Amino acid sequence: MKTTPKESMAPRPAVERIGAFAAAVRSEHLTIENRQLFKRNILDSIACAIAAVAGASLQTLREQIEEYRAPGRCTLIGGGKTSPDQAALFNSALVRYVDLLDSYMAQGGLCHPSDNFGTLLATAEYV
Repeated sequence: MKTTPKESMAPRPAVERIGAFAAAVRSEHLTIENRQLFKRNILDSIACAIAAVAGASLQTLREQIEEYRAPGRCTLIGGGKTSPDQAALFNSALVRYVDLLDSYMAQGGLCHPSDNFGTLLATAEYV
């Protein structure tokens, strides 16, 4: 498919720009300090998820996932496998339920790193 000059000048959609950025990132691009923060944040997210498995709200969500479980190969923290979307939802809810990670890597504290952990975990396992 040929593009016209006008089409080639059009800005790419945000999802394409984010995808290109993610595909180009390499661990060697990270500073030692950021690597240490990533390690700490990952461990904190896992600990929060494990601590939340017994939470009443999470048990209700788990029951809903059990009732409407989609087949899949993505792990639910606490046991079982399901589709990527259900694993992302459940694992993210677990991480955020008792989240103790209140540090930010972005200048000005614009993001909460663990917000993405459950989704990234499911995506990585799916891929």
